[in-house]
Amino acid sequence: MERPERIDQDLRRRLQAAEITPPAVVWENVYEAVRRRQRRRIVLWLFVGGLMLGAGSVGLWLSWTERALFLSTEDVTRALAPSKPAPLPIPLDIAPAREPIVASPLKEGEQLSSPSLSSMPTTAPRKSGPGTLVTASVSAEAGLDSAPAPAESGPHSENAAAPMLLPAPVLAELPLPSRQLGLSPPALPIKKPSKHTQKCYKFRDKSKVWMLDAYGGPSWSLPKWHMRDSELDTYAAERRRTETPEGAFHAGVRLSYFVHPNVLLRTGIHYDQWVERFEYTDPNFIRYHITVTQKLINGQWVNMTDTVGVEYGSEYIKTYNRFGLLDIPLHLGIEWRSGPMGLSLNAGGSVNTFFYKRGTILNTDGRPVAFTPSSNGREIYRLRVGGSVSGSVQWFYHLAPRTRVFVEPYFRLILRPITLPTYPIEQRQRLAGLRIGVSQILDKE
Repeated sequence: MERPERIDQDLRRRLQAAEITPPAVVWENVYEAVRRRQRRRIVLWLFVGGLMLGAGSVGLWLSWTERALFLSTEDVTRALAPSKPAPLPIPLDIAPAREPIVASPLKEGEQLSSPSLSSMPTTAPRKSGPGTLVTASVSAEAGLDSAPAPAESGPHSENAAAPMLLPAPVLAELPLPSRQLGLSPPALPIKKPSKHTQKCYKFRDKSKVWMLDAYGGPSWSLPKWHMRDSELDTYAAERRRTETPEGAFHAGVRLSYFVHPNVLLRTGIHYDQWVERFEYTDPNFIRYHITVTQKLINGQWVNMTDTVGVEYGSEYIKTYNRFGLLDIPLHLGIEWRSGPMGLSLNAGGSVNTFFYKRGTILNTDGRPVAFTPSSNGREIYRLRVGGSVSGSVQWFYHLAPRTRVFVEPYFRLILRPITLPTYPIEQRQRLAGLRIGVSQILDKE
């Protein structure tokens, strides 16, 4: 029985020999698109993290401000509210020769013209039992009226109240009943400074001070390439394939001066370093072993070369390229403080003083070449990168009035390419990082 020929099998058989392997440039472009998407994702996460950190810091700052305002308003209201002083005990004269004096109410228009009330007892001691005396307590607000709360004590009791003597200027400021009784009204309660207030430095009292920062932390290298010649796309793809970012870090020392309680100028020394891994593989590697000899031909010495051996195999090279920038920054900062914490916005520029580079790179001919300045390789990078601009957002917390810790994400852009104009690829460098450090306010008081 004859089986019909299937069309799909026939097409598959006919197109089997028509397969075309895509060039390496296609796959490199795919890899570059994936890497670009990953870099964008990292930058996006950094941006979102910075926004969340800023929003949280602003929220905490607003909450502390509202709490401080509420406490201050409550204290003012409590201080202005009239308070009736508590009755104070007055010692009674226990001399038996004196007769009890009973105060009678004053008639309308009559004034006190008798001796000072402080020199006479308001009530006579009365016996409540054998060997006991009863003392009365008089309120400063009540004047001549005695308080209804007597207290009993023995004749030799150690807890008996002693007479209260006040200076004449203080007594002159008191109301009439208080002056006559020699008493002073109770003082308003003094609020002790909170723990948060004790941690803060009083910039309002002394605003123009110096502050020293020391910091360090991780960084991310974000290079950007531009081809001066469109024919070098294959070379650029090979470079991206052979170079992989390994990591970066930064460190620095910064000196700040407060020209205003909330405005400061910053300068110091900042160092950035990033590392790239270079891996090169040549599967069709061939090495020739050649000897050179000199022979005398027609009276002249001639160099003769001769191939004595050939090696076939693959070549693998792996190096770590290191780049370092030492800069002097000059930034302007603005601070907002609330309690022991606060925010600081900083922006400005920096000047490069030293550019360190060492490693191996893929040359335009497809072979590895060293770019270290001390070697006999190719000159690719500039001696110095020039100027750059940067900005940062700092969140800080006071551990003590003159000591605080901070976290500060920053972004830095180098203004001109770090490669030489003679190099066919223009490379621009961007850096982002997270500073973690400690600050010390230089005030001896």
